[in-house]
Amino acid sequence: MVLRDRIDETFNYDRGLQEALVQALLQAEAWVSRLDNIDLVVFLRTDLFELYDIQEKNKLVSRSLVLEWSEEDWLQVLIRRVFANELFDQLARRLRVADEEIEMRAALEVLFPAEIENQPVDRWLVDSLRNGNGDISPRLSVLLHLTRERSARPDAVVATVPLFTADAVQRAMTNLSDLSFSEVVNDFKVAPTVVLNCRAGKLTSFTLSEVEQLFDNTEGKIGDQVRLLERLGFLERVVEQRGTQTRSLFRVPRLYTHRWDYA
Repeated sequence: MVLRDRIDETFNYDRGLQEALVQALLQAEAWVSRLDNIDLVVFLRTDLFELYDIQEKNKLVSRSLVLEWSEEDWLQVLIRRVFANELFDQLARRLRVADEEIEMRAALEVLFPAEIENQPVDRWLVDSLRNGNGDISPRLSVLLHLTRERSARPDAVVATVPLFTADAVQRAMTNLSDLSFSEVVNDFKVAPTVVLNCRAGKLTSFTLSEVEQLFDNTEGKIGDQVRLLERLGFLERVVEQRGTQTRSLFRVPRLYTHRWDYA
């Protein structure tokens, strides 16, 4: 058994670098597959192939397994990423309760204000990053680590807490929202007119009949385009109850719409 493809997705939005990495993996797989004593090759983080070329993924992956991450797991990943910064090494040592684990609640108090946009910070982080399928990708913790680059004092001596202001974290989240939106528009190119209207703040929740005219039939059946947007997590399907009547509509998650006034 061989475990490979543990590429850090810090470079998730650098398509040139990502394509080069995938090509290198393909070459490595071709070499490994010729060895008589290797019967099974297991790739970790195979979502890399989905962003690059679905045909290349099909050449290599016969079965995939999606790992479920709890909110606590995700917050631990984010915390470890931030405290991996050498500047915070002394703080990290004081917050550790075991060799590898950092006490999460204490770490959150050190890193962030207690509330952002009138929500407890852990709830705000999770709700801002959940996609339309209800999932939070672990890679988003890596990208939100851009918070330290947005801080007003990235190279200063740590003297006060929380380390990051609410404004710095909001700017980082807005940047991540921009990147996530760009992924749908530029990489997958699904229903661009609909998606662009969503980003412009013109659409937040809507029924399919209200936006049908925005779809281009040359890009495929409207139903297929909608299902792909749902699969990507860009749209969340909800059922709204009005008295005795119900209607099905779509909602755009905050991950793709955070702070339009910054856009």
